[in-house]
Amino acid sequence: MTDNVLVRGTTPSLIVDFSDITDFTVSEITSAAFIIKRREETVEFGLSDLIISENTLAYHWTQEQTLAYKAGEFLSLDFHVVANGERYKVRGIPEHVRVANTYKNEVM
Repeated sequence: MTDNVLVRGTTPSLIVDFSDITDFTVSEITSAAFIIKRREETVEFGLSDLIISENTLAYHWTQEQTLAYKAGEFLSLDFHVVANGERYKVRGIPEHVRVANTYKNEVM
């Protein structure tokens, strides 16, 4: 995902780097909610849906997911984590992402 644009049929990633956070570490995160809203649909992903590394949490879209989006529509993104019993809104991710078209309309 570049410049807040998600291209249909690709497999982009949203990677959140927590290395500059002093309130908690990634290993202290016990819960997460990554929410994608589009039109009337809201989809929520939890900690088990994310890839966890030492300092990052990442979400990877599949081709099927991105092909389901319509070119020109906007996705709203929201991300929260719970660490040490406190809920934190994750800053630094785009609030809105525009979906761009592709010439390929099927999974490769």
